[in-house]
Amino acid sequence: LPNPTREEALEIKRLGLHHDFLVNELHLLKQRLYSKGFQTSLIVGLVGAALLIIALQIQTTSTKGLLETERSRIGILQSIGIRAAEYRRAYFIDALKRIVLSVLMTHLALVMVIGLYLLLTHPGSDLLLEMQISLSDYPYGIHGLIVLAFIVLGTAAAFMPLGNILQRQPVENIRSLK
Repeated sequence: LPNPTREEALEIKRLGLHHDFLVNELHLLKQRLYSKGFQTSLIVGLVGAALLIIALQIQTTSTKGLLETERSRIGILQSIGIRAAEYRRAYFIDALKRIVLSVLMTHLALVMVIGLYLLLTHPGSDLLLEMQISLSDYPYGIHGLIVLAFIVLGTAAAFMPLGNILQRQPVENIRSLK
């Protein structure tokens, strides 16, 4: 039975005792909770992956649009001698700073939401202790890997559109005011 009612669980226990088997209702309940939690985690993970892909696509598109508007300035900088490597390094550092700042802001917002939730559900208790209890089994290693992947992919998404512009001649970039 996937979801036994109280009566069905008692019947299972009675049959188990009748045939010298020990059936523990807590074990069945734990098994159900684990499978529901696992299914919920999979759904949340899929939604998170979809949001990550959407965020990277939005960032790539907005960065590409921004660089298209700056193309003439990049062409002028190329014509006065700024090398592509220097511009790439500066743009890479800027993109990395923006991505790390967005990750920090997201984590700050997440801590605020968790704190607000704990304040509403556990009024009058020690907020830090409740947060430690709530996050005691959190997979921090996996979270760190996801954050690292987001930083790498986000920086790459912000940095990649620059390559097409820097491959063109300075005159082409200056004249490309469309």
